[in-house]
Amino acid sequence: MLPLSSSQEIVWLHEQVQPGSRAYNFTAALDLWGTLDADALRRGLAATLDRHAGLRLELVAVAGAMPGQRVAEACAPRLRTVDLSGAADPEAAFQELLRTEAETPLDTYEAPLLRWTLVRLADDRHRLIHVEHHLIHDGHSFAILLRDVFTVYRGHVLGEPVALPPASSYADHVRARSTDEASAERRDGLEFWTGALRELSYDMPLPGLTRPGSRRRHHGGQLRQSIGADLAERLRAHAKARGLTPFATLLGLFTELLRRHSGRAQMVVGTAVGNRPRGFEDAVGMFVNTIPLPLRLDPAAPAEESMDEVTDTLFRALPHQEVPIQELTRALGLHTSGADNPLFSVMFSAHDAELPEIEVPGLDITLFEGFNTGTTRFDLDVVLLPDDRRGVGPRHGAAGMTLVWDYDADMFGEDVAKLLAGRFLDLLRAYLDAPGTALADLALPPVPPALPAPAPRPSGHDPLDPATAHDPSLPALLTGARRLTYGDLDERVTSLAERMRAAGVTAGQPVAAVLPRGADSVVTLLACLRTRAVYCPLSPSDPPARLELLLGRLAPALVLTSAQAPVTVPDGLPTATVDAEVLPAAHAAEVVPGAAYIIHTSGSTGIPKPVAVGRTALENHLTGAAGRFGLAPGDRVLLFAQPSFDVALEEVLPSLYAGACLVAPDREVPTGAELAALLVAARVTVANLPTSYFLATREELRPALREGQWAPRLLVLGGERLPADVLSAFLADTDSTVLNVYGVTEAAISSTVHEITREGLADGAEIPLGTELPGERIHVLDAHHRPLPDGAVGELAIAGAGLAEGYVGNPEATAARFLSVEALGGERVYLTGDLGYRGRDGLLYFLGRRDHQIKLRGYRIELEEVEAAASAALGGRSCAVVLDREAAGGPRLVGFLESADERAPWDEQKLHTELSGRLPSALVPGRWAVLDTMPRLAGGKPDRTALTRRAAALEPAAPVVESGGGQPPVPADPLTALLAEGWSVALGHRRFDESSDFFRSGGHSLLAAELAAWLEPRLGKRPPLRLLFQNPVLADQARALRTVGTAAVPASAASTPVTESR
Repeated sequence: MLPLSSSQEIVWLHEQVQPGSRAYNFTAALDLWGTLDADALRRGLAATLDRHAGLRLELVAVAGAMPGQRVAEACAPRLRTVDLSGAADPEAAFQELLRTEAETPLDTYEAPLLRWTLVRLADDRHRLIHVEHHLIHDGHSFAILLRDVFTVYRGHVLGEPVALPPASSYADHVRARSTDEASAERRDGLEFWTGALRELSYDMPLPGLTRPGSRRRHHGGQLRQSIGADLAERLRAHAKARGLTPFATLLGLFTELLRRHSGRAQMVVGTAVGNRPRGFEDAVGMFVNTIPLPLRLDPAAPAEESMDEVTDTLFRALPHQEVPIQELTRALGLHTSGADNPLFSVMFSAHDAELPEIEVPGLDITLFEGFNTGTTRFDLDVVLLPDDRRGVGPRHGAAGMTLVWDYDADMFGEDVAKLLAGRFLDLLRAYLDAPGTALADLALPPVPPALPAPAPRPSGHDPLDPATAHDPSLPALLTGARRLTYGDLDERVTSLAERMRAAGVTAGQPVAAVLPRGADSVVTLLACLRTRAVYCPLSPSDPPARLELLLGRLAPALVLTSAQAPVTVPDGLPTATVDAEVLPAAHAAEVVPGAAYIIHTSGSTGIPKPVAVGRTALENHLTGAAGRFGLAPGDRVLLFAQPSFDVALEEVLPSLYAGACLVAPDREVPTGAELAALLVAARVTVANLPTSYFLATREELRPALREGQWAPRLLVLGGERLPADVLSAFLADTDSTVLNVYGVTEAAISSTVHEITREGLADGAEIPLGTELPGERIHVLDAHHRPLPDGAVGELAIAGAGLAEGYVGNPEATAARFLSVEALGGERVYLTGDLGYRGRDGLLYFLGRRDHQIKLRGYRIELEEVEAAASAALGGRSCAVVLDREAAGGPRLVGFLESADERAPWDEQKLHTELSGRLPSALVPGRWAVLDTMPRLAGGKPDRTALTRRAAALEPAAPVVESGGGQPPVPADPLTALLAEGWSVALGHRRFDESSDFFRSGGHSLLAAELAAWLEPRLGKRPPLRLLFQNPVLADQARALRTVGTAAVPASAASTPVTESR
């Protein structure tokens, strides 16, 4: 008896994980036109079976272990005939039969592991269905089989019997390979691969193409794409001239396609290689191996140089193709959660075995192969057929090419496969037209037309001076019991504007407003806009040192404060309260050209950056927001944001422009109950809230909505990702319009809006950023500032009328973030640093920050993605996740959340289980900590620097310690105790307890298979491997086994000694 080869091990293991899958049924159909000699065909099949021991292999069960295999001495061909010539629609009947044959399992324990069905469609037309298990099949072997079958067929028909010569045996290959695991060649190969792959990311997310909320279930779809003979000949000629192969060129272009849609310039793509040792060229069997190609692209380099680099990568990799993929996976410390390959999720291969050119008397034979059985192992698996003249016989005419796109049908629809195939062909044409072009410049999407110029403002009231535009008796601002009408507001604005002019403040000079939220800040804003001074709000709550720094750098003409919020202002700056009868003489401050206001935003150095926004940008925003929000004189709009945040401008100016009334809370940050009381009492119709605040207070708001006490017309949310689950529950209580708003300080507050509806909140769906406000445009650019098409991932870049002037006094920072992009016709944009894409639905989506992207265990991780999933699992509680690089067991993710006395008790294990169902294992935090208060930045977002320090200071979890001489504790539950014994046998140690994870304790897929085999005689049946993968924790495995039902565990199991094996 023989062991399985490493290639066969993979096939067997995946079939255990996916019982019922037909991913390893290879199915082909041969069209036989002409006069068929059925007896000659049967002789050809029999002779081929006799010649090749690899075709007569069958599995042999081994108690408590992986099966072995043996060669059956002789076996007749499994050939049956079906006559469909009399069917009403023979072609439809054949397609149904073909699918049935492809999906009918083969008994792998009885040779031969292949069968044929000969179908008669007419006297002169037959088809032969070939179904073969991949345990004995690869592409080169199939070509050998066809050559042998039709060589014998031809001889029989011509009366010239052929005796096939002896062939080398796959069994000999297996024997040879079973002894070379420790060979120097194998060690060198393993060293090469671990070095080449160690620093790469292995996943390949394609978020702009994937169905929202989809999960990989290995349901397959297929698209076949033709590359015409003319284009294929151009490719062959170009490749030959450059010393490349067509495959390497297409692989390079495929990698560029992935780069554009994933945002990754470095990636791992799998490819199938022959792995056929010298001396076995004529053997039939499963030789093929899959290797992970580490591919790196420089999008700015000439495309032909990238193709050279891909070719070099292939040349470096092929000498090491014999290293089994499972051995490499273990060496890299990775494990799979089932049939998924942890090294890559996308493949690109060539099926380049030459088909025989045999003159078959009386027959014209064409071949259709690679029939999809409805399953797939990869997100994308593309196979190149370099010669589309598929058949047995002489070739005629020029050869085209075929690309077979197998895709995960749960994750992508056929429309996505067609989209990718079309873009791939566009890349190929563009490359062949100009191979010296920069890779990123190939097949760029067309430059969008220029945005229309803002419509001229009609004569009348200035939108930036709204106090005089409405009935003076209408209410403009409510603060507690205090009421300010539009007439009162205009009177106060006029007074302050006159006093500012009298103090010497001139147009373009900055005026610092160190004011709390309320009437004073609104009056100061409007007075600055009326006098064309530059409004510069600062927070009176800032520490004195920070305030001194900002004021000293700003050097304003005047500082305005409030008696209700006294602050210390540096000596020498003219300072007064807003209501002072006379203002001190203004400083001769430097003019900030074109600016309407200056807002400070966080800087990477820790020092805030002052952003100057012009009057045109502000006017464009306030008119666009007023229209999009549908603001009207009857509205009462919550004034929630502090003046030092630009959202306050979005609350104040569009509302006053529309004649609405502002409602300001008394408290700086009201509790949920206080806010709910205000919203009800003041009959607020429009509220604009930070997402984090909404998530923290929504439960206090919901009763007022359910009981009809508060009936808002519009709720605007923004600032962070919104969990879809939370919004679903919230929308159940209200018919209000809810908007998700996205924007940055450098582009006049908000740029996009999306209306959230109950229908749009599909399970797991990401809430979009939406579409642009009037006058705004958002591009998706790659790392070299080339525009990307819909569905491709890149940096969001904002253009249009809302762009800021830049960073005051910092031309270097301005030049770095505000660019004129050549590929967009010189259009000026602001680079946000946000990653996202425009979906094929035209909506923009946010993925995370470039600076919050980390890499862990080969995965490139957006921390916001983890936080969004955790927040959803926690019912909307705000949380934060950081990377702890200092953990004793190696880098890990650590999550933090604030304590909440009123909420359910904290269950970390439940959260871990929930996240494990939502995220890949690498994205699930290994540790969570509850904080009394979350450290936050001035804008309310979590302070990741402070959290990283706290993560490093966390006490380590208590390790599982092996007892020096005595037996480790035995679980009280008999089934858990039996599992623990099985773990110790499979893992070779006892360093685990009931809370341990099998794969984090040294396990991998093959050890899981050994565990299942070890359990079989003890439980009465073998547990499904999928169950062990989906429940990696010892206690969870025991519960899962009990749930699915097992034979009674012997009472003695609880006292069975658990021995250490090293």
